[in-house]
Amino acid sequence: MNQHIKQARSEIVHAMTQDPAAPVNFSRYRHRTLVDVLHSLVYQTDDVRIKNKKIRVVFSDSSETRPFPVGCLDLSAPPDEGLPVLRVGLNSGRHPEMDRFVEYYLFRNVDVEGMESIAEQEYAFEKGLEFLRNREWRDGGVLELHQTGLEPLVVGFYRAVVTDALDRRKNRLPSVTVIPRSWAPAEISIGRYVRSSFGNGVNDETLKRHITNFETAFKQLEPKIPGFFSLEHISEDVVVKWVPQRPMWDTELDFLVSSIPGKKNLVKDIFDLSQFKKHPHWGYRI
Repeated sequence: MNQHIKQARSEIVHAMTQDPAAPVNFSRYRHRTLVDVLHSLVYQTDDVRIKNKKIRVVFSDSSETRPFPVGCLDLSAPPDEGLPVLRVGLNSGRHPEMDRFVEYYLFRNVDVEGMESIAEQEYAFEKGLEFLRNREWRDGGVLELHQTGLEPLVVGFYRAVVTDALDRRKNRLPSVTVIPRSWAPAEISIGRYVRSSFGNGVNDETLKRHITNFETAFKQLEPKIPGFFSLEHISEDVVVKWVPQRPMWDTELDFLVSSIPGKKNLVKDIFDLSQFKKHPHWGYRI
């Protein structure tokens, strides 16, 4: 559990254990953090502070929506790799490059444009519950959910996942297992990368030289692959950003490694950051 998840979890538990319980502004957390911290709370049934409790949820508009149930499910074993998986996108129209591997979108971007955050979450909850209660899922199944942001949609959908799981458990129905995959734009600080590679003891002159060398290498590469990277100057540092709104492909990684001699590790780090992050699965034991 990384530091962002630990901090968010601690803040949420603290709010829940107040008398009366305090609301939690979920707009403060990134979608990647939310899916992990909510998972850790939903499946933490041995913590008496949160067992069968609910989080009071607000967003940036300060309105309070339905509470999120936690401490209420026992985690199932991971699904067998041989089972068929439906690859689902959270929201269409935001990243068209995802269309090549996403088979179905839960929500259309046109339907949520202009919505307030609370409205987005309730829309995601109702539509998500309708999707999970479709007769096609009566015997359970596995879906891989690809999310790229819009925190209210993420929270609303996973509230639907937990609500549906509680109903299924009550009726002793098989689990619909959700495997989250999240994507966010990839960027890396060259200065931070140099310090981690050469140690924090690297002097300022050496640090500046390495930053300049890395920046020059990317600038020389730019005419060969225009639109793939951008360079942003922040103080005396340079941040390299992967521009395409999709993960970097293996063939692109191979090309970059061969095109930027001596920069393999940095390119590999950008490649790793650009990929969909794998999160723990959501499934329950009866």
